[in-house]
Amino acid sequence: SSALKEQRNKAAQILTQLAFSAGHAPTVEDTKHLEDEVQRATELAWRMRREVEQQVETHRARQKVPHEAVTSAKRHDRHDLEEQQLLQKRLEVERELKAAQEAQLESLRDTVTAVRRQVYQATRENTELRQTLASQQEILRQLQSSTMREPVSL
Repeated sequence: SSALKEQRNKAAQILTQLAFSAGHAPTVEDTKHLEDEVQRATELAWRMRREVEQQVETHRARQKVPHEAVTSAKRHDRHDLEEQQLLQKRLEVERELKAAQEAQLESLRDTVTAVRRQVYQATRENTELRQTLASQQEILRQLQSSTMREPVSL
């Protein structure tokens, strides 16, 4: 505002000098007329300045919206990237877990197969032992019965 006052005073001085250079001293009316012109020019300059400031503010506001949109998009992209990385890590962990579970399952199958073989072998051996026991018992009965028929000699 002080710069504008200086400009107005300067303009008034220039106009006064112009009037003197025309060959006559300015009248009160000339001075008043020049002051009015300077006042109108000053008011016009102020209006123009306000319009430019409003345009600048409007421009800044328009730039701010895209800037905020870009910032938001960047945040969103960063969030999406982080989420994608987490999902990839989760998928990798799930693959490792699946591989470990498959290894455990294979080990369990091997164990079940081994236990079935042992049960089959134990059943077969048990059957053989029963048959042997039955055969031995039959032999024992036969021996007992034949020793009872024969007299014991001393």
